[in-house]
Amino acid sequence: MPRLSHDTQERRRAHILDSAEVCFARTGFHRTTMVDICREAKISAGALYVYFDSKEALIDGIVGRDREEIAGQLAAMGSAPDFFAALEGSLRSCVLERPAHKAALYVEMIAEAHRNPRVAATLGACDSTLKTLLCGLVDTARTAGLVAPGADAAKLATVMMMIGDALFLRRAVNPSFNGEALVPELMQMIRALMLGDGALVPPAGRPGFHTHAMGAAE
Repeated sequence: MPRLSHDTQERRRAHILDSAEVCFARTGFHRTTMVDICREAKISAGALYVYFDSKEALIDGIVGRDREEIAGQLAAMGSAPDFFAALEGSLRSCVLERPAHKAALYVEMIAEAHRNPRVAATLGACDSTLKTLLCGLVDTARTAGLVAPGADAAKLATVMMMIGDALFLRRAVNPSFNGEALVPELMQMIRALMLGDGALVPPAGRPGFHTHAMGAAE
């Protein structure tokens, strides 16, 4: 049998992870079986076990894939011409624009982490990586004069992650939740935390970052 190319293997792996996400979100981690995932992916059990030997391994793959995607977006923010516009874009793409089943999956994984040490370790490692990246972004922005000198990078990173957590939870429990409508208020709050109390009221015109950032830097 000819050996599959790397690209083909990656596509098959991604397809399995997509199918596992749908199954876990639909019926939960414990009720979902490997057979269910095979059925959703339309593959044999043998094909599944070539890539993943357990449901925990599938969670590892799902979390790892999301971590790499989000980390790439955060890394790009470091060179963005408008820091807060880039942050707002990441809030949308990483949380609000994710498929509905991703919100349910997120809650399911958090619940499983309380019972399953391996899942807890996987989520904990992801959380630590993303927090480190956010801290680095805050420090970079501080060097550029875009963050108040006394702002605590670790605390700011934690707050931003908590906002993402809350939005995912709201989406999971309330299908009609409109997170997009809250983006202006959320960004205003983040600006206030980074720049100080003076940022609570945005300047006239576009409620973005440039005008305020230049004023703060002066």
